[in-house]
Amino acid sequence: MTGPKNQDWNGDGVRDSGDQWIELFNSGQASVDLSAWQLRAVVSDTTSAFTFPRGITIPAQGYLVLFRSQTALDVPATGELRLLFPDGTLADSVAFPLLRADRAYGRNVDGTGSWTADCEPSPAAKNCLKPLPGGISTAPSGGRFQFFRAHIQEPGSLFDHAGVLLTNFLLAMILALAMGFFGNLLNDTLESNEEVILGRLKPLRSAVQRYRQFNTTFQARLHGGRLSWLVFLGTLLVVLLLYGFIFAFLDPSFDPARSDGWLLILALALSAGLIGVIDDVSQYLYLRSHGEQAVLRVHPANLVVAAASTLISRGSGLAPGILAGSPAGLEEVKGGRYETQLHFLALGSVAGFALAGWLAAPLAGDNLWLRTLLLLMFAAGLQTLFFELIPLRYFHGRGIFDFNRGVWAILFILVSALFMQTMLNPDGDFVRAFDSPNIVILSIVVLIFCVFSAAVWLYFNRPGKRSEVHVTE
Repeated sequence: MTGPKNQDWNGDGVRDSGDQWIELFNSGQASVDLSAWQLRAVVSDTTSAFTFPRGITIPAQGYLVLFRSQTALDVPATGELRLLFPDGTLADSVAFPLLRADRAYGRNVDGTGSWTADCEPSPAAKNCLKPLPGGISTAPSGGRFQFFRAHIQEPGSLFDHAGVLLTNFLLAMILALAMGFFGNLLNDTLESNEEVILGRLKPLRSAVQRYRQFNTTFQARLHGGRLSWLVFLGTLLVVLLLYGFIFAFLDPSFDPARSDGWLLILALALSAGLIGVIDDVSQYLYLRSHGEQAVLRVHPANLVVAAASTLISRGSGLAPGILAGSPAGLEEVKGGRYETQLHFLALGSVAGFALAGWLAAPLAGDNLWLRTLLLLMFAAGLQTLFFELIPLRYFHGRGIFDFNRGVWAILFILVSALFMQTMLNPDGDFVRAFDSPNIVILSIVVLIFCVFSAAVWLYFNRPGKRSEVHVTE
């Protein structure tokens, strides 16, 4: 990031053009040795370069600010700045415009996101978290909803880096093998020992059953009149607004006191709400059209899932975060003979709406709220597909896995690769992918899942395990 040209950032008491600076940020989880790396400033046919001496490092999640007095590198008024590995290959680059005095050009989210000249200069500190002089806010969730747009890749840039795309497909295949094997292992273990497990979870089962009875009775009273559909929609609207409010905190700079904050809440409520109910609505309509019994009910308790996913995302640094929790669900389903069709219908409806939002996002142009809404619809839909395809009991992925493992593998790899390419790892090749906090967190979660599945299997298949079958009569 190039810095102001007429402001005293180096602390020498003199404001002059020598205070021009470049900032590097290490988004990885380990320090980086910059020995023999290069910075090159290119304008027209002229190139100037600076080679890092030995011993220069950037700590994990740390910054390195270089002033012109240190590098003798004259950053051009307009041109391109390139960061090169010791072997001369490109690590990163930016083409920047002519800057006004005391302005910087940097990413609106450190290490990711689009470049902007509208943020207050912040050498060796987070970008775009302070208002510009004059009171204009450029915080990521300001009037421009930059946080989510910066962390969700649009379709136009999907194939910008073929190496990254291939990396994400390879990671998706590895993930499919791990989740397929250990997910199936866990399911088989739990199903073969179901009676033992249910017996040990009896107190929890009783609490869940009491809640379900209360919820069923409460909603039956609400829906008892002729305007039951109006009561259902009203309840759903309130729950969706609560979802939007909770998910808004995924944006580190969300401020509910600002009008733009409430627009963000509305965008999240509409996007997450549409994706959260479209699968259940499609199944409901299919069952009713075939004369089968089904009921749609609002599930306010799932707000706990939304709050937990927001806390985990913020605490771990996962960006743009997980949009988890369904505001409504299908109950009293009697059409068991349509089970396979319902699995594909549910996932197909989510995929259709998510892809429609993604492809339509660029068409929104300068309407940044609508563009953010469409990208959030894609993000919520793609995450829903990813989690629902995990082959665990009560997930759609389990039904598809049982139907055809090859079909499940293809779907899971495609969804996982797209998830990584557009949100988790849009910029990293295979070597650098594991410097990304998103990929590190995903790897840890998958490892925990695999270890847990193996531990459950070993527990129920340990040598000398005493039988828990008893004579009851």
